[in-house]
Amino acid sequence: MIRREIGDDHVCTLTFDRPESGANIFDAATLDELNEHLDFVEHEDSLRALIIASAKKSIFIAGADLKTLSQQAQSGDMRAFIATGQRIFGRLADLKIPTVAAMHGACAGGGYEVTLACDYRI
Repeated sequence: MIRREIGDDHVCTLTFDRPESGANIFDAATLDELNEHLDFVEHEDSLRALIIASAKKSIFIAGADLKTLSQQAQSGDMRAFIATGQRIFGRLADLKIPTVAAMHGACAGGGYEVTLACDYRI
């Protein structure tokens, strides 16, 4: 789950918080949700910046869901999943407003790719 909040300062914050897990991980549903939020951000002209954060106390984003990757490796769908992630991270990198990854705790794999797609990392 990714929660979207917009402050009075017109800064949008996307907060990752996967409720059924101790870690934020990427699966197809999470990538789709991030993609939908990016649709909103791209078309909301009043926004001045985007912050990506985590609601977890000791982790930012752990990366891909290993169960999903294992299933996709067996079915041959892994390349499509990875390509989708790369396309979405590319959209994040190409946003016209400044982007900030507000990291704390562990960050790996796709989580690290999110930070690299942002303009600033704090």
